[in-house]
Amino acid sequence: MLQAWLSPTRPHSPRSTGGAACVRFCGGPPGFVDVIEGGHRRLACHFCGGAWGFAKLRCPLCGVEGTKDMVRLQAEGEDAGYVVSGCRACGAYLKELDRRERWNGGPPLLEDWASPHLDVVARREGLRKPLPALLDLTQAG
Repeated sequence: MLQAWLSPTRPHSPRSTGGAACVRFCGGPPGFVDVIEGGHRRLACHFCGGAWGFAKLRCPLCGVEGTKDMVRLQAEGEDAGYVVSGCRACGAYLKELDRRERWNGGPPLLEDWASPHLDVVARREGLRKPLPALLDLTQAG
């Protein structure tokens, strides 16, 4: 419902941001990363459905720059194209989908929730997610 309500504002969405990324419309943290043509990163908001470009070598959650603190856990086999992208500085992660490799992937929220096994891998590495994962809902009950 929020996505439909905010859709007329999308043409005014910022193309990229500096520092940590939060959605300028709803204030939420990014929930997923799409890697698109040219290897560019596009962050997605699970709350309002907004999407915007973001720097490749910057943590979208705390804004730290460079490769020193970045962690990339790359999936293989059937999960090729998926990556857990984490940051040791803030201890958080997001999942990424390389749309060049998996061109038929679904919407970011669906892709995020359809890969709880990647959340398990990230947690084993000591990383946390800024938003609840589907895994959290199953453990809450």
